[in-house]
Amino acid sequence: NDIRPEANPVIDPGDSIVVQATSRVGKGIAADANGGPAVYLHVKATYIGPSPTKPALHGADLCGWVAWDDGSTGFRMVSDDGTWTVIQCDSARSATGSIGKDVYMVDLNDSIFTRGYEIEYYFTATDSLFHTTSLPSWALTEGPYYEFTCLPTYNSDVLYVDDCDGRGSWDGAANDYWDPIFPAVISGPDANVDRYDTKGPSSGVCNGLGSRCQGEQLMENYNKIIWDSGELSAVTICSGTSASDKSNDAYVLDEWLRGSPHECGLWILGEGIAVDLTWQASQGATDALTLLNDCGVQLVADSYFDMTGGRSGNGVVSPLITGNPAGGVFDASYQFYAYGGCFIINPFDVIEVNGVGQYALNYPDWNDLPYYAGISSEWVNDRDDTVRTMWFTMSCEYIRDDTLILNAPIDRNALAARVIDWMNNTINEDVTPVDPTPKLANTLAQNFPNPFNPTTEISFSLKEKGLVTLKVYNVAGQLVRTLVNGVKDAGVSQKVYWDGKNDRGSAVASGIYFYKMDTKNFSQTKKMVLLR
Repeated sequence: NDIRPEANPVIDPGDSIVVQATSRVGKGIAADANGGPAVYLHVKATYIGPSPTKPALHGADLCGWVAWDDGSTGFRMVSDDGTWTVIQCDSARSATGSIGKDVYMVDLNDSIFTRGYEIEYYFTATDSLFHTTSLPSWALTEGPYYEFTCLPTYNSDVLYVDDCDGRGSWDGAANDYWDPIFPAVISGPDANVDRYDTKGPSSGVCNGLGSRCQGEQLMENYNKIIWDSGELSAVTICSGTSASDKSNDAYVLDEWLRGSPHECGLWILGEGIAVDLTWQASQGATDALTLLNDCGVQLVADSYFDMTGGRSGNGVVSPLITGNPAGGVFDASYQFYAYGGCFIINPFDVIEVNGVGQYALNYPDWNDLPYYAGISSEWVNDRDDTVRTMWFTMSCEYIRDDTLILNAPIDRNALAARVIDWMNNTINEDVTPVDPTPKLANTLAQNFPNPFNPTTEISFSLKEKGLVTLKVYNVAGQLVRTLVNGVKDAGVSQKVYWDGKNDRGSAVASGIYFYKMDTKNFSQTKKMVLLR
């Protein structure tokens, strides 16, 4: 996260990491043979770029540097098997130098990482009774692990921005559907697209694409950008203003579109991006307005569901989307559903063309008036190169060939093939899925919104079908509400909602609460805040 104050326009990403480790039986964390805490970072650095390859990085060179009170420097390497390097963490300190309780820090030597390296990592801790656990909880036996990648990898001229990272699953529900689409649709080496994850996407902590790169870096390396913000309706494509956060994503995208010395294409997907950018523009964010204009998009309404009647008037929850030939991509016979969900219903923006825009997707007419779910544009930029943009008012996650089928990969592949082909990337003749099954993991997402009043959403998923419980506790550890207690299917993003009431139906007071998920070989607790 950005470690500078919100009022400071400079984004300064934190360099080290802090992990909390406590003993389940209250006996404390063990000390190793050198007297340090038995809390360790396990790290693997692998080159994933094209030939010529670079060697895997391991050993003491991976350790970051810090000055200790005893005059020593650097974090201590515990072991190195040629692939995984184990580095001992040390007690974390506050800005004044005081040692924190149950928190441990570690740093890596960033200077040895260059473009194309993927760094995977996890933590282990052992208490004084020799109980060892890991973070993530499954890391001792298998992945996925935490990871970051030094971009660009030079594998592809396509960049996928996962702007809803970690929401609904380990990698994020939208990413779970994009992952099999790229190799199935895109031909050749470009199928191995680069991915940028916005960490804490709903929190506004300055982690957007605009916080880590400039437009000219995108111009040099990417011809296509696919941006998916999922179900987020705020802090989506930010403008570097108080109406979003300090990441000026809109400026970077606009700079890339207008200044690229080659053809480029931008595909934006998300149910609330038009609402968010329009709000930012109303607060004086000129870059947000410029990006809307570049894509030929103008907001009509913030919810097709509400516009068609809402809860009281039987509004359309999952509209049947049809193609509009004017956009140059989909013919009138093309159709799919935008899955609206239940019981918190996805609203889906309603948009219309502005300037260079052309209608690409239609909602069902309402009261004999047409409404639109997709807009394309094509124009020539400042370098006399062609720019193509496509705007969808729904995430890839919510594209269905039927309102009840959660995983319809062939339809998504065919849809993606049309857009990517229109943007002049070579596609495969056969777009049958390579791997239609999303990666499965036990996950518990941070509730949204947080803080909340009166209702918040909690998403989770299971690695395998089985019994799962999800319970809410107060700060005294007393059970407040049981939200889930039953058998759930694997591989499906589950969503539950807490309305701030206890099991007796009474409203609870404002304050801090904890929700805990337990299932086979997995237990995780997260904190949330209720503000009335």
